[in-house]
Parts: sequence; structure tokens; C-alpha cells
Amino acid sequence: MKWLLVLLILLGGGVAAAALTVPTNAAVVNGSAISQQTLNSDISAIVGSPDYQCYLTSEDYLSSNGNQVLPPITGAGQGQNVGDNPTANSAFVATYLDTEIGHELVLYLATTHHVTVTPEQLTEARANLVNQIDGVMSQVSQTAQGQNPRFSCGSPSPLTGQVVLASLPASFVDAQVQFVATASALQEDLAGVGSSEGQLEGYYERHRAQFDTACFNAAEYSSESAAKQAQASIDFGTPFAQVASSATQSGTIPCTELVAVAGELGAAVSTLQGLAVGKASAPISVSGNYVVLELSKRTP
Repeated sequence: MKWLLVLLILLGGGVAAAALTVPTNAAVVNGSAISQQTLNSDISAIVGSPDYQCYLTSEDYLSSNGNQVLPPITGAGQGQNVGDNPTANSAFVATYLDTEIGHELVLYLATTHHVTVTPEQLTEARANLVNQIDGVMSQVSQTAQGQNPRFSCGSPSPLTGQVVLASLPASFVDAQVQFVATASALQEDLAGVGSSEGQLEGYYERHRAQFDTACFNAAEYSSESAAKQAQASIDFGTPFAQVASSATQSGTIPCTELVAVAGELGAAVSTLQGLAVGKASAPISVSGNYVVLELSKRTP
């Protein structure tokens, strides 16, 4: 999406007046405009919150497994007048515009599916956003960047979600909460789950087997062919311990819900749902290796 527009926003006195050469809209998504004023306002809010900048930097670092760091928000020079805020970094603005375009796409999809959110869902979304920030800041504090001011903001203990959100304008926080609530409601709608107690109970009844508690033996192989051979041997009746002797590593997976095991391995629930005790799953690709699971026990 970065080809849409690369902007250089001058932030003086909060939000600078747009020059004649700057378009009215920063982007148009499916006919819905992201105005230049909205983008300027959001960038200004982030400029005014070093704590939120540290959170965004930490989130980007963790989500990329340490392979990338968000561009600094400022550093492209000063405004023309004494006391002007620093000019925003165009690389950051382009990245943040990507985020806003992504949000607009989700909101558009929610509208087409007639998804709305309730006050209760907004309250839950706000709590989830706080917890998300708590988790990110706690996790990054345990990495090599834990004492880096760009990630910690110099705080001796991890920043909390409450502290970070309190450093931002209420309107900016409300918009983030609205997006989180809408995205969650849309996900529930597309998955056919729903959010009311009755809808959740109905989903459970229709997918009861996915929530069976299951115990597995697991063996990991470096090639898919070796994993398929192990699957066939287990299904033929060869003891798991004998089959696993040629694995790169093996062990047991603690008893838990089928859907949780599948989610942890990044596999479809259907891969495990039809297994009988003593039978093996098809090889599951995990980080370049292949895992075969033998179902040892299953309880509704």
C-alpha cells in the first residue's frame, strides 16, 4: 500500500495548516476518504506521546521477531518558525498511513456485513487494548532492547497500558478502541461464532468435537517424507516410541482442547478432529520441520 502516498507532515503548533500542494485527502479507500486533517491529527497525537511511540516501536520489534524497528516519528528537521515542532519523518508517516488504510478496509468490511458494536463490546475492547500494551511492554523488557530508551522510554519498570493511553488525547484513544471492538466483532461474525451468550452456546453445540480434551505424543522430523513414513508406521500399529527413535525430537503434549493444540501448531482443527486413539495425524509443517501427532487419549 505504500505506493499510494508518501507524506511529509509539518507539525507546528499541534497540527500545521496544509500547504496548497498537499491534497485534501491522504487516501481514499473504497470511496471512503482518510482526510489529511485526520492523518495530521493522529500523527500529532503520537508526536505528543513518547510513551505511545515506545509502545509502537516495541510492538513492531516483537511482531517482526526483532527483524525490524519502526522508523522514528521525528528527525527530519525543524519547522520554519522558532518553537515549531520537529518535522515528522516521512517514512513513519507512510507506515502509519498504511495502518490507517488497513483500519479503513476493516471498517468498510464491517459495514458491508452490517456489523455494529455495543457499549459492552467497547468496554471490553478498551480493556483488551490496555492488556495488549501491558503484554508488549512486559515482553520487550525481557529482550536485549529492555533498557533501550526507544523501547522503554527510560522507565525502570515496563510501561503499563493505562499509563500509555493516558498520555494520548481521548479522541485518539476512542478511535483505537472503536477499531479494536469492530475488528473483534467482524472476526466473530465471519467465523460464525457471534458474541452473545446464546450465539456462543450455539457455536459450541455445532462444533463440540473441536473442544474435546486430547493428549498427544509428538515426534518432529526434518523432512516431510520421513514424517509421512512415521505416520504410516503408527497407523499400521508400530509403537510410538519405536517410531520416534528416528525423530529429531519427541515428547508429549499436555492434555488440552483440540482447538488449542491446532492453534498452537498453526494447523487446521480438521487435521486433528477425526483422529482416533492410537492413530497419527498427517505431517504438520512447523518452522521448517514436520510434526506427527499420535492421539493417546480423548475426552469429550
